[in-house]
Amino acid sequence: MEKSCSQLFNMKELKQGLQIGSLPAVDPEIYSKFIDHITQNVKEDTNIKSLLLKTGLSAYSDDPLNLALKGPSSIGKSYTVKHVLRYFPPNDVWFLGGMSPKALIHGYGILCDENDKEIDQEERPTKTSIKLELREFYSNLPESERKQVTSSMVEDELRRKKKDWNERLKKSRYIIDLRNRILVFLEAPNRETFNILRPILSHDVPEISYRITDKTRSGSLRTKHVVIRNFPATILCSTDLDFVEDFATRNITATPEVSTNKFLKANKLTGTRNAFPWEFEDDYDFSLLQHYIGWLRESINDIENAVVPYAEQLSEHYPSRYARSMRDFAHFLSLVKVSALFNFAQRPFLKIGDKEYLLATRWDYEHVLETWETVEETTITGLPGHILNFFHVAVEPLSKIENEFTYEQLTEKYNESANEKKSRDTIKKWIGLLCDIGWTSRGPHPEDKRKRIVSVIKNPENSGKNGKHDFPSFFSEKNLENWLDRINKIREQKPVLFKEKMQGEYFSLDNPEHFSRISKPIIKQEYSSKTEKKIEDDTIPQSPEKSGSLTIQETLNQLREIWKKGTINEFDVLISEARGCSKEEAEKLRETWIDKDGLLAYDPKGFLVWIK
Repeated sequence: MEKSCSQLFNMKELKQGLQIGSLPAVDPEIYSKFIDHITQNVKEDTNIKSLLLKTGLSAYSDDPLNLALKGPSSIGKSYTVKHVLRYFPPNDVWFLGGMSPKALIHGYGILCDENDKEIDQEERPTKTSIKLELREFYSNLPESERKQVTSSMVEDELRRKKKDWNERLKKSRYIIDLRNRILVFLEAPNRETFNILRPILSHDVPEISYRITDKTRSGSLRTKHVVIRNFPATILCSTDLDFVEDFATRNITATPEVSTNKFLKANKLTGTRNAFPWEFEDDYDFSLLQHYIGWLRESINDIENAVVPYAEQLSEHYPSRYARSMRDFAHFLSLVKVSALFNFAQRPFLKIGDKEYLLATRWDYEHVLETWETVEETTITGLPGHILNFFHVAVEPLSKIENEFTYEQLTEKYNESANEKKSRDTIKKWIGLLCDIGWTSRGPHPEDKRKRIVSVIKNPENSGKNGKHDFPSFFSEKNLENWLDRINKIREQKPVLFKEKMQGEYFSLDNPEHFSRISKPIIKQEYSSKTEKKIEDDTIPQSPEKSGSLTIQETLNQLREIWKKGTINEFDVLISEARGCSKEEAEKLRETWIDKDGLLAYDPKGFLVWIK
């Protein structure tokens, strides 16, 4: 039975009159609440859940992402994928697995004529259909022009229509449109199918055409023309195959957590599900979040693209020592744009002429960077996390003691701390993969020809990890002004405006006081699962008289200089940043200025403004 109230959202605080899909959009903690709800069924792996959510949503953008989940079996790859993607429209998610090209065509291909109009096999001309058409035709004529439908008339018309029908079929093709689709390989993809899809998955060309031979009902062979269009988002769960390794540079690669804590929580969840199955039925919040994804799907189509104003400055800070860093940087920016799309209703929009562009903010950068740091090494190397962990816990420590070592030494070192012991043969295989990426080298043992010795070629320290960057240091107010100057150059031809999507109010970014719209986090959306643990406040509430770096009066003076109008969340964040206080104390101070001192008030549209 579906629950009729929300456990995640305060429905009274959400704006009235909005459609069900856009209701959660106005909640500044929509992302963390999405993760909370997923966590009811998927324990730990917060970054994997975040990446899956963004990869799925990227299917509706102009640059869909490819995500590869690598790692040992039974660590929750397929399970997590299925539970995250159930929030998306079912028709958008295609589980392909080992599907052959013919099965792909019959399952998802649409037979169309040369003008891309769908061909309905039920419209194939027959004697009966022709007879009915002729009778209807003559019955609508004046009585003096009506004729009796004869067999010869039916035969003549049937021959003519069959000729047209066969000509139409001759020029037909099966179209598989992958726009807004999420392709999921829960098992090893069929080699032939993967090779057919590869140019599309690699974003090489937006349309590919090929022919396959298939049997007709009579048993004869017939060639079918197939066209695959547009770029989908892709998730691969089984990628340890040679024929997909060349696709690795086009992926973000991640590995789910492998920890006792995760396994314990997963088992407890399984036990609870079996003891109280009714508690895991889809609730009202699932409907809200599912509708939110559907609302985003349609809303995103209304904008031209997402824009990252600080992308040029970020490109100067991003490590560029490797050829693949060009693709990785593009992946990073794509994640930033998808983050902005996920928070679609709370981001500023740039309107140039009749085109609208969504602006990514500092929060999107910091949020993505936090996730990227956990997958950067797996993405750069293309190796699963458990093999990289082996390098860090066994190979690196030994390399600090000896220049060369054997498989036996590595096996012993790894098994000292491993929960799941590994054999020498497994360690040998892992070393081979590390040799492939140039981190280790192996050769004959100088004394015992039956053995091999291993040495470290390079230490992956500083091998491309991004590291945290202070946002203002590489994107300053001056950078924003320069960005706006370049935009202002086109104002003579087209009007340029900014607005908040949900508020619909246009504003100008020419004034430096609006820099905060892009340069500050809208709100820190912490992961705070109610079903798993309670997150305590990051800071201890401080005295309302004086706290942080500014007194109350100093804070008030500063805010008067930089604040004109906006939302209460934006105002509270400015208070917190100025005084170093908690969100709760910022709220109390704001309420004091409104109710007791009468310094602030809400305008008719709900924005907070100074009145004294």
